[in-house]
Amino acid sequence: MLRGFLALHTCVLLAVLCSTQGRAEVLSLDQAMRSAMLQAPEVSIQAQVLEEARGARSRAGALPNPKVDYDWERLRQNGAQGGEWSASVSTPLEVLWTRGPAVRATDSRIEAESHTLDHTRAQVRRDVQAAYVRYHYDQQKRLVYEGVSELFQEASRRGSVRKAEGDISAYEKQRIDLEAMRYERQASQAAVDAAASRRRLLYFLGDREGAFETVLAGPLVVFSEGFEEAVQNGLKKRADLLSARAETRAAEAFVISEGRRGLPPTEMSVGFKRQEDGFEGAIIGLSIGLPLFDRNQGGRKMAAAAANRNRTLLTAIERRVTLEVKNALEQYRATQNQLERLRSGGAPEAMLETVQAAYSEGALSLVEMLDGLSAYQATVSAGLDLEAAHYLSQIELELAMGTSPNITNP
Repeated sequence: MLRGFLALHTCVLLAVLCSTQGRAEVLSLDQAMRSAMLQAPEVSIQAQVLEEARGARSRAGALPNPKVDYDWERLRQNGAQGGEWSASVSTPLEVLWTRGPAVRATDSRIEAESHTLDHTRAQVRRDVQAAYVRYHYDQQKRLVYEGVSELFQEASRRGSVRKAEGDISAYEKQRIDLEAMRYERQASQAAVDAAASRRRLLYFLGDREGAFETVLAGPLVVFSEGFEEAVQNGLKKRADLLSARAETRAAEAFVISEGRRGLPPTEMSVGFKRQEDGFEGAIIGLSIGLPLFDRNQGGRKMAAAAANRNRTLLTAIERRVTLEVKNALEQYRATQNQLERLRSGGAPEAMLETVQAAYSEGALSLVEMLDGLSAYQATVSAGLDLEAAHYLSQIELELAMGTSPNITNP
């Protein structure tokens, strides 16, 4: 009879849902992140930017090369001859007052680019984690939809025979067919969503062939911080904020450097001179430029404007970090509370077993049984969506607070 058939296939569905996905290679989240980090172009680009900053530091700290001068003169007048020669070494002196601020500016720039590299890595980790979690739960949903769809497809095929035998009415057969069509459409869409999630994950992993399984093990980290504590942690640890602070220090040091570049260029020389009449001795020279026209006014204005811009940007980033931490923590708590309430209602598999047993004993009509299966499917789907949302909310909270990622299973 149809009741026995549905009972059998319900048990098969439970076994499928409780079993593993297959024998494919297991790709852990740590493996995915390591692979993506090696291939992420954003990380490579920012690493090169950091190397550029280090090169600028080397150039700013380098002392100017000295200059060697040699002069030789041979003079004649009315048969008399005379001459002299001199050799000297000269070097600019403005390096004494411009080198320090320039070095401090480039040191701060290196620090800023290093923090930016950390933030870039954190963003890549966030994107890979999100892609991994979405693919994992889309696969779980695909299995649920395909299992329920297969059950109703078979019921629809056998329902024609049962209808002819008079075991079920035409209305019951039509209801089974409609449910079979609905679940077939949902299973097809779930497969499309899982395929899209897989492509998104493979975008970060590069060319990876063959099937693989995802696994999330261990409990999720529980954040117990209040809003203010979480905001303070974010203001202390966010790499992009630390980068903005270092950029501000670099800009302020550059203001000092540009101001000192407006001082008169100065050069000092030391050497030796000998004349043919026997006079010889040391020579010392000092050359000072006259800042009549160019006093680096444009450079000073540009540096001051850049420093003001960085201060304004720093304030804006601090406000944005505060907003992002509060929003992320609120979303995390909301999904955590919803997940706890959902789990307190009992396992959905128990609901399916109850529906199956009641229908097998004749306590439920076919319509009631279908409603029970729909409730089961909706509960399982909602639970998977909520678990995925809770994972994603933790990922966003960790990025907002600047904490090390630690994604594990609830």
